[in-house]
Amino acid sequence: MTGYLDRVASHEDFLDLVRKAEKPTLVVYGHEAPARSRSEIESLAALPHVRLERLEKGKLSLHEEFPDAVMSVIRPFLFDGAGPFRPFASLP
Repeated sequence: MTGYLDRVASHEDFLDLVRKAEKPTLVVYGHEAPARSRSEIESLAALPHVRLERLEKGKLSLHEEFPDAVMSVIRPFLFDGAGPFRPFASLP
């Protein structure tokens, strides 16, 4: 998100930062996120290594508001499919 406190000057700079990561990236956001934030987040969907997950509730502090819902999205991303910890998926 490129609000007033962010380290990037423009939307394109924001996308460039994410493009450079070149790693599987999960972005979890809430259906009730402010319109500008939601627009910034949804623009990431065009990048090949980014996966978006929108929760039906929540604004910007999803990890505080709905920790169980957030974890239910993060856990499979990390340990299944192309997630960064897939080799450890079979560990208890």
